[in-house]
Amino acid sequence: MFELASRGMPSTSDAWAGAVTSGVSTLSDAIVFAGGLYLVWLLRPIVGGSIALPYLLMAFGGAAFLVVDVWLVATHKTAQTDLTDTTAKLIGALAYSCFAAAALIQATLLAPKAPRVSGPAAAARAARRG
Repeated sequence: MFELASRGMPSTSDAWAGAVTSGVSTLSDAIVFAGGLYLVWLLRPIVGGSIALPYLLMAFGGAAFLVVDVWLVATHKTAQTDLTDTTAKLIGALAYSCFAAAALIQATLLAPKAPRVSGPAAAARAARRG
């Protein structure tokens, strides 16, 4: 039975490094995907859900990277740069684009805004300007 299980195991140190790297990458992408969905679920009621948008994009990016990781394992490759298929490269580009869009939206949401003043103080300030 051990002989049957050992047929697909890596035999060199380079092969072991590739297997460990692929495993860590896949686990990390799964955590980003699941964590992003969990944060979307937690933050969706706040401010009409706009705060959850960057985390939704992170979840999409993590899911796209999971697809690429499965593709790598299926084609016996070790790095995304080893893939020559255009579809796999487009999926990877989509994932990076999702992360970039999430960062841009997060920066926009967190940018300082001028305080809004209403009531008698705002009326007095408008009267002084006019």
